[in-house]
Amino acid sequence: GIEQAWTAIEALTARLCEGAVRLGFTVVSPRGEGRRSGIVSLARERFDPAAAARALAQRNIDVAPRRGWLRVSPHFYNQPDQIAALLDALADLLKP
Repeated sequence: GIEQAWTAIEALTARLCEGAVRLGFTVVSPRGEGRRSGIVSLARERFDPAAAARALAQRNIDVAPRRGWLRVSPHFYNQPDQIAALLDALADLLKP
């Protein structure tokens, strides 16, 4: 049902946000109580979202560059290991 789907989405987006912040990203999407969505937009200085989206696509990770941010939209069918793979891939992209 909708409640189970939303619970799964919230868990995935929380994991994504926590990991992205550890990597130095700013979560641009609203995250306050009652203001959350399944879409997470990330920003980082000297980070090219379009180039990142292309590089992540090579790893079969679908994200989108939007308004200078990296847009990620996990859904209930995604798994925690997919979020971990995204975070690992982002960490790799940040390496000099």
